[in-house]
Amino acid sequence: MAYIQNSTVYRTVYLTLADVAAVSIAYNAVTVQYKRPGQISWATKVLAPTDWTNLGNGIYSLKFSPSEIDTVGYFAFTLAGTGFDNFAYDEF
Repeated sequence: MAYIQNSTVYRTVYLTLADVAAVSIAYNAVTVQYKRPGQISWATKVLAPTDWTNLGNGIYSLKFSPSEIDTVGYFAFTLAGTGFDNFAYDEF
């Protein structure tokens, strides 16, 4: 996925638990890790309530700030948490 450097980026994710849409997942029940070019290890993003929006039916919006999208190149992220065991992002 292409990004504009130093911009706010919203990624849409679909969460499931046992192949069923995971609903009502709170921002503080999710651990987000991301990796930018040049990073050796994954960084942990501490979610604020404004970074996580429940869109309904297991679909959520995840916001990354300009300070997290500050390097040209790839940007990868992963999710973990309670209440879901799988996720897909953007193309589902």
